[in-house]
Order: sequence, then structure tokens, then C-alpha cells
Amino acid sequence: MVCPLSRQRITRIVFHFLGHILGPLIVWLMKRGDSPEIDAYGKESLNFQISMLIYDAVAAILCAVLSAFRS
Repeated sequence: MVCPLSRQRITRIVFHFLGHILGPLIVWLMKRGDSPEIDAYGKESLNFQISMLIYDAVAAILCAVLSAFRS
């Protein structure tokens, strides 16, 4: 049996599939006043995306430095 998706649940799903930072930021700014759950989930999604961006940047720098030593 397929359960119907609520509007809040669909908004939460959209947070993670619209892009890394810009998509969730736009959705969160538009929908944060609709409910406290959407506001909290949007903040959590943005926090995750920003953290991943920082981790990726650090990993890229480490790869570049380690590749320089390999040559």
C-alpha cells in the first residue's frame, strides 16, 4: 500500500534533490514560514551541504598536495 505524501514531506525531499546549496537555500527561504518542521529540516539540509562542501575542498587540497609529492 502506498501512503500519500504530505506537502511537508515532499518539501523535505526536495531539499536534498535540488542541488548542493543554492536549491535548498531557495526552497528553505520560500517555505520556512510554513511550519517549524520545514524550517528545522531546511537548516539541517543547508548545514549538511555546507559541511560537505568544506570536506570536499579540504580533500581536493590534500589530493593536490599529495599528488605534488608523488611526481
